[in-house]
Amino acid sequence: MRQVRFTGSPAGELRRPLFDLLASGEWVRETRLVDWTLGTDCPAALFIVRGDSVRFEAALAGVPDVQSYEVQHADADRFALYVTLDTPEPLTTLFDALTTSGLVVVGPVIYRDGCVRGSLVGQAADIRSAFDSFPDSLSLTIESVTEFDVGREFPAATLTDRQLTVVRTAAKMGYYEIPRETTHGAIAAALDCAASTVSEHLHRAEAKLVTGALDVYE
Repeated sequence: MRQVRFTGSPAGELRRPLFDLLASGEWVRETRLVDWTLGTDCPAALFIVRGDSVRFEAALAGVPDVQSYEVQHADADRFALYVTLDTPEPLTTLFDALTTSGLVVVGPVIYRDGCVRGSLVGQAADIRSAFDSFPDSLSLTIESVTEFDVGREFPAATLTDRQLTVVRTAAKMGYYEIPRETTHGAIAAALDCAASTVSEHLHRAEAKLVTGALDVYE
């Protein structure tokens, strides 16, 4: 299976006010689309937004295409946004191209600096067909075309069984709490292995997870 990473910028009627608010709003640094439903009478989307939630909500209240929304705060400058949407014709054309192409959108889809960055996975012929059917008002730049990389997209899936066991045990025992509540020695005793073994497994697992977390669409 092939994976296409792209950067897109809509224009004309396809560039909706909600897109501008999410991708280049004055009070938004970055938005991540983490899940969504398309091809229904009431499309919905879940975003994680970094920015000023008070000013964002004030601006969102007057945005067309938004049927309803709910905001849930995570911390001082990060919040979750759930929206249900109307689908005017320009969006319907784009949604239809995605839902009928046989492709999978791999999240997160990132809105930043007036553009959207994402990844599509599928068979080569389906990818070509989908890109041919996208509206002309969607300007797309192909950043890369590769085989699907499980390790890059889902780093936790690349942990060995032993690495996963050690990380889970460490987390359960408070290793990642602040302040730290356990030691390599205590984890090793719980797992009946050497402290050096725990250290090695944690180091390798953390390297995979951190690299995956930082490997976004720059």
